[in-house]
Amino acid sequence: NNYKSGLDVTNPEAIKYIYSLYDEYMEAQGEEEKDKFQSLMEDVVERSCLALMTIVNKSDLVTLPDGTYELKKDASMIIPSLSAEDDEGNELSYFPLFTSNEQIDKWGIKDNVELKEGQVLISECRPFDQHIATFFGAGEYDALLINAFDQAFVIGKEFIKAISGHQEE
Repeated sequence: NNYKSGLDVTNPEAIKYIYSLYDEYMEAQGEEEKDKFQSLMEDVVERSCLALMTIVNKSDLVTLPDGTYELKKDASMIIPSLSAEDDEGNELSYFPLFTSNEQIDKWGIKDNVELKEGQVLISECRPFDQHIATFFGAGEYDALLINAFDQAFVIGKEFIKAISGHQEE
């Protein structure tokens, strides 16, 4: 079994809260409301823990006393992504995140991923802001996709830029 789970990711309320904030943002009129929304989103960003599936070298994992693990700083990782065509036939790349181990299981990746010797598939629970940094730094993604095989909540790149203050280099 190549799948390991460090932290149990169980925060179903986070996805509901993000949905409500996204709706608020889309309905917001004027800069004052958008600023209020941004401060609310910053709160979510600091408090949310979502899981990202990654392939890492087993040698880059440090086992902690409680039996969980920690990925060494600057360890290389492969992020399995999802892709689909939009209505115009353009290929879109999604950065998949999950709110629970149950949601990860719906992907079926544990049974279908091909690992090289020494590699392991892990679920890494991190704060939302760290996922945003990875989203912009790890590849050319079009959107975040939370709970892809159930709720399929898509957060587009422009919205991510708006809530994170990320500037193109």
